Amino acid sequence: MAELTPHNDSGFSMQTMERVNQDGYLGDMAVVSAMVGEFVSEISADLATMDPSVSMDEHIQRHTLICRRYAGRWAGKDSSYTPMPYHLNPAFLRYLLDQANIEAKTTEDGVYCLFVQMLQNVYSITDRLASGQLTDDIGQWQLDGMMEYVTTALMGMDLSEYHEDA
Repeated sequence: MAELTPHNDSGFSMQTMERVNQDGYLGDMAVVSAMVGEFVSEISADLATMDPSVSMDEHIQRHTLICRRYAGRWAGKDSSYTPMPYHLNPAFLRYLLDQANIEAKTTEDGVYCLFVQMLQNVYSITDRLASGQLTDDIGQWQLDGMMEYVTTALMGMDLSEYHEDA
């Protein structure tokens, strides 16, 4: 096998390999999974300490800004994280459109939509836990499943097992 150099690299291989060992590399499943977990923890902590003097609309607005911040991380707007070159390619946006049923014009907006979907699931699970419709174990199982789905989508992996057959 020939050595990979910038002259014979077909695209992203060299760029990707340069980033592999960097902290916060978003091509590393553990980093992506931790980022998704951090998002859920941040939203959950905020929901647990909701200020009754602040309207739900204001909380939702703050939470959607959190979604935007995490999408910005994905787009390379946070120096603590390094996106894969593939994440900035139109092919990743097409993947989100096709596989995750996201409607967006940019990859960052597509990732934002994934975080908003997860936010909606956190709201739903929290409400159903509070009303007694879910046990803690089932709520955690549903939350873990959503976190796994978003991590899988962010990694650009096959999502067919998550979608019901038509």
